[in-house]
Amino acid sequence: MVREVRDMFSAVVQAVVQLASSDPTVYRDSVVVLSVCPFSWHEERCVMRSSLVYLLDKLCSLRSEKSVTALNLSAMAWAGFQVLLDRIVQWENDKGWIYGLKGALSR
Repeated sequence: MVREVRDMFSAVVQAVVQLASSDPTVYRDSVVVLSVCPFSWHEERCVMRSSLVYLLDKLCSLRSEKSVTALNLSAMAWAGFQVLLDRIVQWENDKGWIYGLKGALSR
């Protein structure tokens, strides 16, 4: 059951990222939600496969444009990227802690 839910969640994330890639202005709120939603490390693969990081990178590059919309999208993408990156680093730190704990308990 858990696997099916994760698979469906992954499909939804990929669909939203695909739509947002085609028209980021319209789907900007969805991109923000995906960037800051509380994923667990179990969904890390889903996030990486969804191309969310690629989309955020693409939107961050809009900072070189002069329009207010492009600058807002770029700022939003940068903030979302920072939150997502912080979460990924936290997952890696937690994994190290979990693996260390498992090793200590098996002694």
